[in-house]
Amino acid sequence: MKFINIRYEGKAPYTDRTSLKNAWDPGESKLVSERDAKTLLGYLEFKRVTDEAPKKDAKAGNDAALEQAQKAQAEALALEKKAEKQNEDILMEVSRMSKAALGDYAKQNYGVELDQKTKVDDLRNQVTALVQGGRI
Repeated sequence: MKFINIRYEGKAPYTDRTSLKNAWDPGESKLVSERDAKTLLGYLEFKRVTDEAPKKDAKAGNDAALEQAQKAQAEALALEKKAEKQNEDILMEVSRMSKAALGDYAKQNYGVELDQKTKVDDLRNQVTALVQGGRI
C-alpha cells in the first residue's frame, strides 16, 4: 500500500472521516494511505507535502512515520473486520429469535417498540435493518 504525506492547513483542530479518524492540528503533516489522501486532498485545507531536498534525518523520520501509518492502517482494518464478524454473529442470533425476543432485543438495544401483531419474518427484517445501521 502506498502512503502520501499531506499537511492540514486549517485554522482549527480537525478529525477526518477516513477509516483511521486522524486528529489534525493546524500545520500538522501525516502519512496517510493513498485512498485516504485522495479523499482529504479534495478539501482546500489539505495539501500534499513535497520535499525537494530530502535529508538523511528526514528520511529516517519518514520511515518511522511510514511504519506508524502502516501499523495504524492495519489496526483500523483489524477493528473493521472484528466489527463485521460481530455484526454477522448478531444477525445469526436474530435469525433464530422468537417474536417476543425480537421485540425485547429491539427495545433494549435500540429503544424501538416493535408491533407484536406483525409477522415474525417482518420483525426479523426490521431488527436486521436496525443492526445494520438502518432505520425501520
